[in-house]
Parts: sequence; structure tokens; C-alpha cells
Amino acid sequence: MITKFKKFYENVLIDYDIDNIINDYFATALGTEDAFELKDKTIYDFSDGAKQQAKDEIEWFIKTAIWFDKDIFEDISQDKIGGNIWYSRNGHGTGFFDDIYDKDILTILDILLKQLGEINIEVDSNNKIFFFGGSNKYKTFNKEEYYKEYQRNKKIKKYNI
Repeated sequence: MITKFKKFYENVLIDYDIDNIINDYFATALGTEDAFELKDKTIYDFSDGAKQQAKDEIEWFIKTAIWFDKDIFEDISQDKIGGNIWYSRNGHGTGFFDDIYDKDILTILDILLKQLGEINIEVDSNNKIFFFGGSNKYKTFNKEEYYKEYQRNKKIKKYNI
């Protein structure tokens, strides 16, 4: 079943195939780990808790990024968003940094990714994959406050104050 993430969020239409993005996120997570217990795992081996966590974090990330710039993902295929989130939030040296060249947009994405924090995967006693690490800072992130500070810092840099 495909869940289309198509709704208005603060007057911006968001139309993403969230399931595809999550599947890419999971596939990338598995591809970056070489632990023996993950060797034969697939994206379908993630626990319900991991699926919900990924959905919550990815939806927050997309909605918040689009709030800052409605065209922020314009040049990125939806097939790459999930992988880019995984790579970028975990410091793999690739991800959005390979697909976006605008320094201001990268700064926004970096701040949002820091709210999510680094995350890892492991297999539990039920043979399901779960996440550990990460951060809940995103739940209290004040985008309006950050945006004001971001704009102020841009002016300071522009005028070398």
C-alpha cells in the first residue's frame, strides 16, 4: 500500500511518496552496515517501532525543510531523499551534499539533520531491526526562531558586520 504524503502544510502543498522515501532510507541504512546479523536482512525486517520512528522523522524533516524553502528538493529525485537523509544525518560524507550546491539550503538541511541526530541499527531478540541513538530535539525545534537567527546571520555575513 502506497501512502502519498499529499497535503497542505502551512500553505505549501507537499506531494511525496513517503513509503518510497522510507524504503530508500531503510535500504541505505542496510547498505551502510556490515554487521553479520544484518547480512540477510531486507527493508521488510525493520520493527514496527523503527517504521514509525522513520515515518515521524522523515515527515518532520520534509515538512520543515519545505517550510524554509518550498523548492528545497526540486533538483533531487524522490528516490534519493530517503538515502540522502540517512547518509547526511550519519556523517557518511555524502547525501544532500552531493545533490545540492546552494550553501544556504545546505545550511538549513544540516541544521534540521542535527535535530534528528546520528542513528544506528541493530537486530533485536525477535530478529527485527531497530534504531538506537538519534535525538528527539526535532520535536521541540522552533523553526520561526531559527529562521530569524538564520536571516540575521545572513545579513551579518553579507555586510561583514
